[in-house]
Amino acid sequence: MPTETGQISINFEGERADTVFFDPLFLGMEASGMFRVMTNVVHKKDIGFIGHLSNILQKDTGCGFTPKGDLSMYQRTIEVDRVKVDLTQCADELNNTIWEESKRKGVNQNDLRGTIMSQVALTRINQGISLDTNRLFWFGNKKSTDVSYNLLDGMWTIHLPELTNGANPPTPYVNSNSGAPLAPGDALELLKEIWKAQSLNLKGFPRASKRFFVSRSIYEAYMDDLENLGGGDAGRTATINGVEMLAYRGIPLVEMPLWDEYSETDLNQPDKHLALLTIPSNLVLATDLMSSMNQVKIWFDDFREQTDYKVKFKLGSNYVHPSLMVAAY
Repeated sequence: MPTETGQISINFEGERADTVFFDPLFLGMEASGMFRVMTNVVHKKDIGFIGHLSNILQKDTGCGFTPKGDLSMYQRTIEVDRVKVDLTQCADELNNTIWEESKRKGVNQNDLRGTIMSQVALTRINQGISLDTNRLFWFGNKKSTDVSYNLLDGMWTIHLPELTNGANPPTPYVNSNSGAPLAPGDALELLKEIWKAQSLNLKGFPRASKRFFVSRSIYEAYMDDLENLGGGDAGRTATINGVEMLAYRGIPLVEMPLWDEYSETDLNQPDKHLALLTIPSNLVLATDLMSSMNQVKIWFDDFREQTDYKVKFKLGSNYVHPSLMVAAY
């Protein structure tokens, strides 16, 4: 059990933990425009939907009642799993470094609470959770033997393969010819095929509200394709100065360089060309942000002479409407 030495331990729980730690973390992710953060999922959350009604008008031929149309209702369940961070830091690691001056003096020199190093540690923990959350959102797999990936099920590893399976899948699928580098013109043709595969529902949304999330291999190949198209002075200027944001038929491309890194280094799948056309709000990162079970703790163990950090919360990835996505892999 931790032994107190006069310095008050930091212990945020529930709403206090939300304000100090979780709010900036998850709301910052939502502000990035990649997905929607659902913040009140303690275990699971059912989302109800009512289908569109059409062709319900009919000729009134007099007295009587003739039902026409079907008010279809369905629901989806968003689930979260428990995750945590356990980190320990020994003050001796700071000796003979530029950080040694940040240590306390005397008998409390190994207690890092309240020092610049504890602030740095919390910042790094926050950044690490953000990176891990993005990685797991896309590539998590509960059945994996890799403890870094089996925390939750991700979009590319579980959800999208299930949604694109079969003769008439709920989510349209396009083969991106992964496994080999893209040849000249391939990226342009791939985006065209994804565009054509949109459901009528997805086509009905304004182009500015949609995004092509693409791996770096596709993004850079598309840039090459645009440059190779020429275009006179405008084409040369774009080649020299670059383009601030690429788009295809008015839909912005969002480069996802970590997709390439995780696919190659962690999943042993080089040249994995991934692309997802959707509306960012259709992708859901679920968490128990408002739960009283949230914890952010920092304490000093006098016996071990180490400062410990603990963060506990829940996390899950999911989607809303399968028809509002087109997946290429």
